[in-house]
Amino acid sequence: MLARIFGGELETRLGKPVVIMNHPGGGTTIAAKEAARAAPDGYTLFYSSNSSFTLPAAVKESVPYDAAKDFEPIGRKGQTTFALVTYRDNPINDVASLVTEAKANPDKLSPASFGVATVSHFAGELFKSAAGIKMVHLPYKGSAPAMNDLIGKHISITSTR
Repeated sequence: MLARIFGGELETRLGKPVVIMNHPGGGTTIAAKEAARAAPDGYTLFYSSNSSFTLPAAVKESVPYDAAKDFEPIGRKGQTTFALVTYRDNPINDVASLVTEAKANPDKLSPASFGVATVSHFAGELFKSAAGIKMVHLPYKGSAPAMNDLIGKHISITSTR
């Protein structure tokens, strides 16, 4: 969403069309790989969080790009925060009730993340550790599918930014 907002402003300032292309999946490694393989002609910008350059290399055997060699940072355009969300009539409707339920029923709750080795996955693991609870990680292929399933009440908890 932020890329589209910034892309519109960039288009206005440059006076030229700016095309925003989403390449979801792989915890941003798919999009990063595409950007890294683009011609270094100044026409391709990769807009992502810094986790695209730190998390995949830390937890995967191989990553299809070299964050230090294939990219040149040009600036910071915002900051996001995470929120733990559920659907309106879920009886688990605050952090205290989530922790209580998870302690009473270890490994029965499954918070959804954007995918394996994503920042939402690690945020969930950090939360579980800090709260002293056990839940089963439920990786999705991106935040949109997880949010759709949350709205449809197929899952009960996810994080969003």
